[in-house]
Amino acid sequence: MKHIFLKKTLNLLVITLISAAATAQNFFPVRWKIQSSDKPLEADSIDFNRSWQSQGLCDLSGGAVFAANFNVNKKQLKSLAGKDLTLTLNMQCQIDSLVINNSKVVENIAGQAGRKLINVPLSVFVAGENHTLIYARQFTRTAGEGSNICQLEGNVSTSETEIEIAPKNHLFVDAVPEFTVKWNSAVKQNLEIAVFNEFNQKVYFHHQKIKKPAEGVVPVKLDGLAPGFYQCCAYLTGGDEAGATQWIAYNPEHITCSSQSVEGYNDYWQKAIEELDLIDPYYTMRKIDSLSRGEKDGFVVEFQSIGEVTIRAYLFLPRNRKENPVIIHLPGQNEDFADVAKWSYRYPDIAEMALCVRGGQVFDLQNNPYRGIYMDCLRAVDFITQDYHFDNKRIAIMGSGYGGGLALATAALCKGRIAALAYFNPFLCDLEHFLKTRPMYRIKIDSYLESTNNIHTFEDVMAVLHKTDVLDMCSNIDCKTFFVSTLFDDDCPPHAGFAAFSLINAPKEYVIHLNRSSLNATYSEEMIKYLVNELQK
Repeated sequence: MKHIFLKKTLNLLVITLISAAATAQNFFPVRWKIQSSDKPLEADSIDFNRSWQSQGLCDLSGGAVFAANFNVNKKQLKSLAGKDLTLTLNMQCQIDSLVINNSKVVENIAGQAGRKLINVPLSVFVAGENHTLIYARQFTRTAGEGSNICQLEGNVSTSETEIEIAPKNHLFVDAVPEFTVKWNSAVKQNLEIAVFNEFNQKVYFHHQKIKKPAEGVVPVKLDGLAPGFYQCCAYLTGGDEAGATQWIAYNPEHITCSSQSVEGYNDYWQKAIEELDLIDPYYTMRKIDSLSRGEKDGFVVEFQSIGEVTIRAYLFLPRNRKENPVIIHLPGQNEDFADVAKWSYRYPDIAEMALCVRGGQVFDLQNNPYRGIYMDCLRAVDFITQDYHFDNKRIAIMGSGYGGGLALATAALCKGRIAALAYFNPFLCDLEHFLKTRPMYRIKIDSYLESTNNIHTFEDVMAVLHKTDVLDMCSNIDCKTFFVSTLFDDDCPPHAGFAAFSLINAPKEYVIHLNRSSLNATYSEEMIKYLVNELQK
């Protein structure tokens, strides 16, 4: 096994967050009080530098109201005479309104609409304590993106507040994680440093008062951590507000998890395979002229899967029609492979198949769709192995998120038939920890139960989900494996991917990307290049 360091980004992590421009002071804090929300939340404050999902804000249908106070003294008001302050907003939620001292400053700002600069008239401020409310809703899917910008700046300071977090590396392997917080404050205020694990538990905290304008360095050494991923946060509060955050990984390849023991787990899947074998596949291939470009011909493949459901796939074959190595692409959540035509132009000596599996509600207690979906993937492999166009010894599979879970399951259930596997943060894997690292999923389960008038219990749903947890299969994977991960992802936590990775008994390697999420990562091409390299050996 080996791990790969990203040459430029992983050697040094430095976060610099200037509270405003070099001559500006930021009045708004990073952490806001929750004045009200449409459901109870465990925390009484929200950190704009951390993701919504980890703080329980996603899926609030009625939204929430955030509150913060800040002080403006008479000297500052005098220096601002004849000037406006600047409000900078770029939030991962809909802002219905932002109110300062009962004056509505902005309204109807869509989430993730890009950075907006709004002039705030001096007339809304008072000498002394000022009160701010944010009425927000539609807290968006954040994946690995957890940073919001909400700053109120005024030209009342001639210095800057800067925070740097500089660990030696994002990825600490067999070394105690450590980093440094550097601060430079022009005003009296407080410095706080906090470190959270993947389960939103605080594992380190430091606080100190800054009694006069000064600068300093705080070294942080994190002894006794369990293998995993950790979010490091630093704040200056009570004066020139600022905050910074970043994630580090500590011995992630040593993350070890065991799924809840499920009686009959192996028999459940063996019976599904036996049922699949009794169904005549009725394989068909239909050439599609509009997809036959470049050096490949495009086809639509159809076959019968478990439950006699017709499954389709796009297939791109090199025109030489010899025994080709093949990559099977398994779909992520809501992925429809709408832009597959480009595949006819790349890798002229390798066939590629994009499988379109059946849909269904994963919580369905009567007809667990994952039982059929996993069999759809197996039938695709069956098609490859029975067709003369393909080299049976060079079959590779890949997927991300939902598709990553399918790729792991397929490699496990097709032991001995897959040559190489590439996956990105998988779902559904390591269910026990998944529910802790992604609290929003429990909300989805509860919503499902409510929609069915609670005729089933949470335990009933878990019984179904445990049958589909791929973690119990991963020890059967015997092919070369490449895992692409991020330092953080709310939807498909990297913890789960490494829980699977640690169980795979085959040559394997991984790469961790800096500040990428499932929303913007370029992991797909990276996985394809790995598989192509393996298939061409």
